[in-house]
Amino acid sequence: MRFRFLSLTIALFGCSPSTQPDYYPLHIGDEWSWLVKVVMSDGKVMEGSLYDKTETTVEKNGKTYFRMRFWSEGPPKNIEKTNLKRKGEKGVYAINGRDENASEEFEFGLPLYTGATWQHGKGENTATVLGLERVEIDGKTYENCYHVREVNADGSFSEDTWQTPKVGEIKSYSVFPTGITVTATLKEFKPGK
Repeated sequence: MRFRFLSLTIALFGCSPSTQPDYYPLHIGDEWSWLVKVVMSDGKVMEGSLYDKTETTVEKNGKTYFRMRFWSEGPPKNIEKTNLKRKGEKGVYAINGRDENASEEFEFGLPLYTGATWQHGKGENTATVLGLERVEIDGKTYENCYHVREVNADGSFSEDTWQTPKVGEIKSYSVFPTGITVTATLKEFKPGK
């Protein structure tokens, strides 16, 4: 019976039950661009663009990290920052690139499966995988997207993200304590090497 289940799993999903497509790609040259829509608490709407690029690798404390540059264009203001990220046994770890003395923090749990939970950063936020969904963005359909919801301890902030195989995050929706909402949807993903 066990081998029948294994054969069925391979036939249906093209992989063994212990493997999973890459829902959080980290390769030099990976580039993402998103459209972002900010709705202020007074109803005013602002739009802009977000970008993320994996530029190079960096050795730090005996570990190899990918240097990722994140920037925005357009309202409400332009942002630019750099973080270091790496994959470990339980998921993705990050170091704030703005702080020379920053320590590594757990950022994202892997592998993804419905019901998985983890603490984000210094433990202020809890993320939960809600399930697999189909997401449509500008006429393009993404299959097998894991819907992840992150909330802070008092519930005043929440962020829903959708991760798709071989691309990573394709959509996010954040609600801030001030009533501001931010929606980001993927415009384009260019895989690196």
